[in-house]
Amino acid sequence: LMLLAELEEALFIPLAATPLAQAVGLTPLALAAGVSCLAAQLLLFVAFSYLLPDGPWRRLPGLTAHQCICFPLMIGLACVGVQDWFLSAAVPTSLSGRVLDEHRLGGQLAQLVYGELLLWDIPCGLLVPSLREPLMLAHHFGMAAVAYATLSPLCSYYAVFF
Repeated sequence: LMLLAELEEALFIPLAATPLAQAVGLTPLALAAGVSCLAAQLLLFVAFSYLLPDGPWRRLPGLTAHQCICFPLMIGLACVGVQDWFLSAAVPTSLSGRVLDEHRLGGQLAQLVYGELLLWDIPCGLLVPSLREPLMLAHHFGMAAVAYATLSPLCSYYAVFF
């Protein structure tokens, strides 16, 4: 954990302070999520393409790498979101509280999803031929818009639902 904190302080906080990162809403958490997914994609692509013996992963190494990252990521996000949505005691009691008050976990999930979409998932969808499905690209751009909208405290409570 100490290494992660040092990495965040040395790399992601300064990168998030750049004008480009600020212009597109990349926070240190969003950068860490996106860069981590991108690094895993590249490492797994090389492994599936060149290091592992022949098998189905060698025919579509970009897709296989993407699925190996995406599946546990989506399961983790779903588990955290469902747990918070149904079991959290910190649910705002009024509609205005759910819309206007900041929800810490919702904001963190929005940052994580925004970073992985902007820096890894959308570029993979554009660059990996087997992932270049128009419907999925539209889905990813739409999810990026929803995640960006919930980066502010406004509606961050609902980020755990999505």
